Amino acid sequence: MPTTRGVKAFPSIHSALSQKGFSSVKVLICGKSANDELFISECGRNFDDSVLILPCAKKEKVLPGEARNIGLEYIAARKSPGDYLLFLDDDIYLPSDYAWKLKEFLATFGQVAAMGKIVSKPVNIWSKIIDYSNFWWLQLEHDRPDLGWLGTGATLIECCYATAVRFRPDVAVNEDVIFFAQIEKISGKHLGICANTKCYHCHDRGSFLGLLRYQFNNGRRGINYRLDKRKALYASYKRWGTYSKSAIKANFKYLKKNVLILFGISFSFLIFEFGAIYGTFKNKVRT
Repeated sequence: MPTTRGVKAFPSIHSALSQKGFSSVKVLICGKSANDELFISECGRNFDDSVLILPCAKKEKVLPGEARNIGLEYIAARKSPGDYLLFLDDDIYLPSDYAWKLKEFLATFGQVAAMGKIVSKPVNIWSKIIDYSNFWWLQLEHDRPDLGWLGTGATLIECCYATAVRFRPDVAVNEDVIFFAQIEKISGKHLGICANTKCYHCHDRGSFLGLLRYQFNNGRRGINYRLDKRKALYASYKRWGTYSKSAIKANFKYLKKNVLILFGISFSFLIFEFGAIYGTFKNKVRT
């Protein structure tokens, strides 16, 4: 779990520790908060040695990929056959059977990585638009074992595959999608969505203003920040080419039933693009 939120990440940590069906569960904390003395002290008072804090380099900005790589290095040196890794964002909460249901899903379909359905909190049209804009594949109502696109929000993966790849440390947005594209390539297997379980995304952005700010900032600071990175992203899109027809059809079906969300995500993508153009312009001015 990479985090910059300090003690606000505690509910996510508690939900991770609550996972049932495994002989042992540990939570690895990385990111900027791992260097925060108050956070370290509060972790010591609230958790036992099941929560491990992995310090990052002390600098102004530590991107999620760089933080997650610290966790992967730690796991690579200690993993055992049969271990699983759950990537978890610090604003997502899990029901206690979440990881176990994903493990069963992987065994059933012979896959190596899967995520459950995302549900925004609070549930309203703005939070649904935000989640669909960023996690469209996670809104499906039926299992998709052959989707071919995952992020790290709350994803279970076999450790042997997770530690074979590293995140791009210089990418602020979509670094996780690029990571899982590599997982799919080395494993020769698709990535799946298990609609039988869900996680709760508590991003506190369920408003029109929150949508504007979130999408603009994603565009401004993300992989589209410079034109050379933008071209690299589009090249990676072409390399994926793994969307299953069933997943695409399921999304079209979802959007036909949710026309407001369709219009909303079209608007949100325009805001994202505006942020990307603005970020590119600002970068040119500085250089």
